[in-house]
Amino acid sequence: YFSSLTGLLFICVLSFVNMNVNVRLFSFKIYRFSIAEYGYQLFVLLLGIPLFILFQWASIPLIVLVYLILNLIRNVISKV
Repeated sequence: YFSSLTGLLFICVLSFVNMNVNVRLFSFKIYRFSIAEYGYQLFVLLLGIPLFILFQWASIPLIVLVYLILNLIRNVISKV
């Protein structure tokens, strides 16, 4: 489904909407080698590799969506 035209259009539109929302995003800069501090970054990286192998270039919008959803989760958790 993710490599079909309908799926890619849906993911692109959802990405467009999410990227225009004012949300604080985490970066991929690593200052210290601590797994606890960089759990979100590692999750995106470890999930992105198999997605890229399975869906090839069609996985890029999916990886961006995972990144944005993780940022939303991180922001909600940090406000609680």
